Amino acid sequence: MFYCNPFIALTTLAAFGINASSNTGAKGICVLGGVILSIGLSRFQKPFSATKAELSNGENLPRIPPARIGFGLHFESDYWHAELGATYNAKQDNIAEYETETAGYTLVNAAFNYYIDVSDNELVLFVRGNNLLDKEARVHASFIKDTAPLPGRSIVVGARMHF
Repeated sequence: MFYCNPFIALTTLAAFGINASSNTGAKGICVLGGVILSIGLSRFQKPFSATKAELSNGENLPRIPPARIGFGLHFESDYWHAELGATYNAKQDNIAEYETETAGYTLVNAAFNYYIDVSDNELVLFVRGNNLLDKEARVHASFIKDTAPLPGRSIVVGARMHF
C-alpha cells in the first residue's frame, strides 16, 4: 500500500499571540509543511518551517526561529520499530537589536524499539540516540541560548512496561 500526505499551512503572527493591531505594528507569516510517504509498514517524512516577521518600521522581531527542514525514515513490524531522522536548522542572522546571531546546525537522531508480550502486558526494550553527531546546537528563540545549548550526544537504553 502506498500513501502520500503532503501538507502545508500558512499562519499569521496572531496564531503566536502577537497582536498586529497593538503598538508593536508587527506583521509576518509562518509557513509550515512537509510530506509523508507511506509504503506498507515504512514511512518517510520531510517537514519544513520558515517564519518572516518584522515591525512596521522594518526592523526584525526578536526571537524568530530560523528556517528548518528535516527528514525521517520509519520502519516497523509487529515486534519492532526503527527510525532515523535529521533536522537542519539554518543560521539566524535576521535579528533584532540586542540579539545575537545563532549558528545553523544539524541534529541526527535514531531509535529502535522491540516489543514483547508478557501475559496481558507489553514490554518494550528500547535504545535511542540523540544528537549523534555531537553538534553544538542553540535554539534561537530561547532566552538562555547563549548560556545553555541543547544537550550533546546521548544514548538511552531501557525497558518499559504498560500495565
